[in-house]
Formats: sequence, structure tokens, C-alpha cells
Amino acid sequence: MIGLDPTILGRGTGPGDTRERHVKYAAALRRHVPGGRLDVIVRVPRSWSGGATEIADGLVVHPVPCARAGFAPGALRACAMLTARDRPDVVTTQTPFDDGLVGAWLKRRCRAALNVQMHSSFLDSPQWMRHRPLVYRAFNRLGKWVAGQADTIRVVSRGEQRRLEQCLPWLKQKLVFLHELVDRATFEAPMRPEEQSAAELVLRTHGLAGFPLLLFVGRLSWEKNVAMLLEAFARAAGRVPGSALIVAGDGPLRASLERRAGALGLARRVVWLGVVPLPALRPWFAAAAGLLLPSAYEGFGKVVVESYLMGTPAIVTPFVSAAELVRDGETGFVAPDFHGVPWLGERMAYLLGHPEEARAMGQRGRTHVQSYLLPEREYMDRLVGIWQDTLARARREG
Repeated sequence: MIGLDPTILGRGTGPGDTRERHVKYAAALRRHVPGGRLDVIVRVPRSWSGGATEIADGLVVHPVPCARAGFAPGALRACAMLTARDRPDVVTTQTPFDDGLVGAWLKRRCRAALNVQMHSSFLDSPQWMRHRPLVYRAFNRLGKWVAGQADTIRVVSRGEQRRLEQCLPWLKQKLVFLHELVDRATFEAPMRPEEQSAAELVLRTHGLAGFPLLLFVGRLSWEKNVAMLLEAFARAAGRVPGSALIVAGDGPLRASLERRAGALGLARRVVWLGVVPLPALRPWFAAAAGLLLPSAYEGFGKVVVESYLMGTPAIVTPFVSAAELVRDGETGFVAPDFHGVPWLGERMAYLLGHPEEARAMGQRGRTHVQSYLLPEREYMDRLVGIWQDTLARARREG
């Protein structure tokens, strides 16, 4: 496996459960293939040390300390050393880009099967390429070439599968769908009083105790569209004066977004929590009238599922998985486009001003996603099945 998330080593900051998920992946592999092993080549900050680390039985992580631009050559060197001792049967990559390029090289060098994962909506996506046209058009060409080398391509939403089948029909036979793994046990557990007290303390500190609130969870970067969210919340706050916005996450745009909130007169109405560990998000989901995800593009929208498991509705833009996660007007709201500030502000104000209906929407959303998600054991069997299918396809083609 070739990836880009260093939190698998249990270091750095991040709200996710990367380490725990990969331990489960390795255990599932060994359940199906006794003695199987999952080697993970992962980019880490240059200040970190290298050297293989065994995380669990059958799970070994090989860090590559480098900048993003240097990951492909660094990963190639790590893979060359690793495959000199033991040839891999299947290679899976997190994206179809630099790690995907390394995966394509491994396929040819080791005659391994190649599975390319697409956790977001990239290839031929206008919303994605519009951000950095020259760079992302080059990445788009690379991604399509890597996709052509793959034996299977995993997408994480039915919407992305349909989109790729329409815009890149030559990939249709390679596409397999499996949603992202969601930590249901964390978000379906009953709320404890001490969790609620921790969130209430934060609100009292900011003078917002008792205010109805909305929640955003995610990286503070361009694609999350947080600037538009602030514009819309300024409209909603005008209609519901005693309301607040909680922002859980960090990123390169945080300073500019805080300045924008101040310019909109929201300095005392927005709480910037920074990065919050996954379990500590629970009381914020439970307290919110609604989750906001106004992204320019998403692959799955995992945070929407987590919100619904806590019984909280969502307002989202029409990214590829929106329609399968959110039933418009029933479990939340799906925007008609990616830039409708007035529309978004009206829906925010509605959830803030109608707490009983918001809670009913959230409960309907909970029922919906519980039927949408695979049980964890079945999920793991399906994941290993994709790897086995990838190998079988590669063998059929020689």
C-alpha cells in the first residue's frame, strides 16, 4: 500500500483513525490469507526518521521522510529495497497521482496486480481543475494514464462511479465501489454527561452558552468552501441573532478565514476549535442543529455519515455523493449549486430556528445511513475481496 497519511504512525495531528483502520485491514487480510502481510509506504515530514515500524501482526509501515514533490522518487527507492526481498502480489495506492505512478512502476517491475483508489472526485472534474488549472490539468493527464494501468479502481461513492462511467467510459469495467470505513462504534454509542460538559465549558468560555449552533468539520482549505460558509452564516445570524458557528479543523486558510469572520461581524459568534480528535467531536455533533459541508468537491463525505449517526442533519453542496447520503428536504438539504450564499443562509436559519424539525431530520438521516453502511465484518471481507479480485484480473491478463 502506498499512501500519504503519516498519522498511521501515531504521530502528528489529525482527527482521523488511520492507524486503527489499517490494523483492522491487516487483521482482515490475515483472516483470509494466513501469514499475509500489509506493507505501507507512506510519506512523512522531513523531520521524522525513517526505518520500518511493525504496527501490528502483519502490518509494517515504511516511512519516507520528504516533501510532497520528493515522494515519488523516495517511494521508488523504498519499494526497490522492499521488493528485493519479497515480491508483492497486490499494490494499492491512495490516489492515481504520484503514489499511483509508483504503483504502476511496481506493477511492471514485480508483475504485481494494481488497485488504484480514488477517495475524492478528481479525474476530469471541472470543480477540481478550476482551482489550479495548469497544475491540475497535468495531474489529470497523469491520473488517467495511471488509471489505465490499474487492474481495478476503487471509488468510495456510487455517485463517483456513475460520474466516471459517463466521462471516462473506458474505465467502466475496472471500477469497484466500496464506501469509506466509518467508526460506527464511536458515533453510535450513547452520549456521556462528561462529554456534554466539555463542550458546554467551551461555549461558556466564549459567551455562547445556550446558543443554537451549527457545525463545520474539515480541513480549512480551498476545496471546503469555508469562505462561502461564513458569508451564508452572516445572513443566518441576522435572522437568528442568538446563534453560533463551531469550526473544527485547521489548514492553510485559517488565518484568512478568521479575518473574514471578523470583517463580517462574526468574531464573537464563531468558535475555532482547531483539530479535534475523532471521539471528541461527538458532543459537538450532538449539540449542533446541523452540520455544514459546502465543499467544491468530495469523494464520500464521511463527516456527513458521522453526523447522521449522532442524529444531526446536514446541509451540503451537490458533490458526487451528496444525493446518496442526504435526502433533500427529508434528512437535510442539498444545494442546487456550489455558490448559492442566499440559499445556504436560508437553510442554516431554518435549522437554527426549528430545533424539533432539525432533530427529526437527523433521526431520519441516522436510519438512512445505518442501512447504507456495511457492517464492519462484511466491509472487511469486501475490501480483501477487492484485493483478491485485483489479483485474479491481473493473472487472467498474464
